[in-house]
Amino acid sequence: MPATTAVAQIQSPSAAESIVVTSPEEVRKLRSPGLPIRWFYTQTVEGLGGRTTTRGDQGVALLKNVNPGRIDSPIQVSIIGCTVVVDMPRVSHVSIGALTDYLAFAILSRTRMDATPNASSIMNLFEASQDERPDAMTDLDKAMLKALYRIPINRNAAVHRAQIASEIIKEISAVQ
Repeated sequence: MPATTAVAQIQSPSAAESIVVTSPEEVRKLRSPGLPIRWFYTQTVEGLGGRTTTRGDQGVALLKNVNPGRIDSPIQVSIIGCTVVVDMPRVSHVSIGALTDYLAFAILSRTRMDATPNASSIMNLFEASQDERPDAMTDLDKAMLKALYRIPINRNAAVHRAQIASEIIKEISAVQ
């Protein structure tokens, strides 16, 4: 039985309706031997303000009688669990502190496994040379997480990007 099915059976029927199943692309990435660490989320799609979701033809969660705006969205995706696969021989060269910071940032920021890391981020842990390898979350990483969790959740992606960038700039300026 797939893990998402098991999770869906544990929860209430209304919550089970909104479980987001791991996509075929995510399954391919999970099976990829090239990544030292892989992760996937069990998520729910919920309507804000008590709105209920239904399933569309493609299995996508929909809200009835809602006209989403360009600035805010009537739905949110919530993480209800995360599974992490660590290839121990491939991570043995990094400290446990760096590894836990990497995992914390990746999971809390919902970074894609195959994202190209910024050179000044903990996400560069497995890409950087030994001399340049970060040993903890950087100021940029911390500013990103603070910004991500400070902004309203019900905005579209373009608005989120602009708000996150603005918050990061404010945070980095305050640190310096």
